[in-house]
Amino acid sequence: MCGGSRHQYAHEWHVARPANQLLGQMWTDNEANLNLYTSAIAAQPYKDFAALLKSTQGGAYACDPTVQIDNFNLGAAPSTTSHSINIAIYWASETGDVDAACAVKHHVYTMSGVVGQN
Repeated sequence: MCGGSRHQYAHEWHVARPANQLLGQMWTDNEANLNLYTSAIAAQPYKDFAALLKSTQGGAYACDPTVQIDNFNLGAAPSTTSHSINIAIYWASETGDVDAACAVKHHVYTMSGVVGQN
């Protein structure tokens, strides 16, 4: 393992799994509902995701996740019926950083993907 501790990598796996689950849920939902998953709107799908993270991370929970659709630096989605997705999950760590996204020392796992409709 290069660049991090065993604990850090284990925790990254625990945040990668929920991010993958959320992306899969977005993929199966109706395209018109995708904005409900964003942290900007914070509708029920987003609230459920944030609550899942808070319950599974326990004391390591740092702040609410960030979920963005089509409004970040990933570039344009590959088609008119697809959307670029960015999910950032934060967890508390004394060796982490403080930034505008999360006001406590933390590490972040970021996942980007594309959700497309057929």
